[in-house]
Amino acid sequence: MDNKKDLAEYFQVSVRLVEHLDYLLWEFTELGGMSHLIARLLQGADIAPDSRVLDLGCGKGAVGLSLLASLPGSIGHVTGVDAYAPFVREAQRAAQKRGLAGQCRFLQADIREYPAQDPLFDCVLYVSVGNVLGDLTGTMAALRSHVRPGGYMVVDDGYLAGDAVDFPGYEDMAGREETLARLTAHGDELAGEVAIPAQAIAAQNKEYFSRITSRAQELAGRFPDLAHDIENFVRKEQEENTILERHVRCATWLLRRAS
Repeated sequence: MDNKKDLAEYFQVSVRLVEHLDYLLWEFTELGGMSHLIARLLQGADIAPDSRVLDLGCGKGAVGLSLLASLPGSIGHVTGVDAYAPFVREAQRAAQKRGLAGQCRFLQADIREYPAQDPLFDCVLYVSVGNVLGDLTGTMAALRSHVRPGGYMVVDDGYLAGDAVDFPGYEDMAGREETLARLTAHGDELAGEVAIPAQAIAAQNKEYFSRITSRAQELAGRFPDLAHDIENFVRKEQEENTILERHVRCATWLLRRAS
């Protein structure tokens, strides 16, 4: 996913808007996911000291950097991988600014093609990335290929609150029980679960959408020929917010890989 067409498909924007996404999302450090909830899950697990963490689809690196800062001694090093170069550069700058550059590295690469490392990681994060790695069962198979037996996988996603949703990226989403079955389809242990309150999602969406709308207006003023593309992007964001608030229950899961 390292070309504009693939990135446009993932972000559900026009190809020519891809190069402006960093402007539209400039004010956002955490692009989905809530770092403190992930830290809470890992605090309750017997993660190895100085664990090596892989963050697939790391965005601007907020989750990995937050874990390094909040779980010293437990998290030793973070490798973040993302396809969008501006986000990777922002993650690198943030690491330098926070004095954490020696404990992390951020790479631009397609997470679907990122090779398993030797040794395998102690923990892999997959936070608000969606179906880039396939359906949920396939995603778990991909995550398992990066983490050692007995290591942990953190998945931030959601499940249907009711009927199926006809919206890109949500077509295969299931109810809670089926979602848990898919998460553990390879024999891994569900070691923790945090449900994200609907009120928190609504509050976050309200703040994010206000900022996006403001940036979108500024960008349309600078590039009038992109006005229609920008309008479609804003509409898509609004529609997805409605889905997340009314039709989906967001959650973060911790799974321990079977030996």
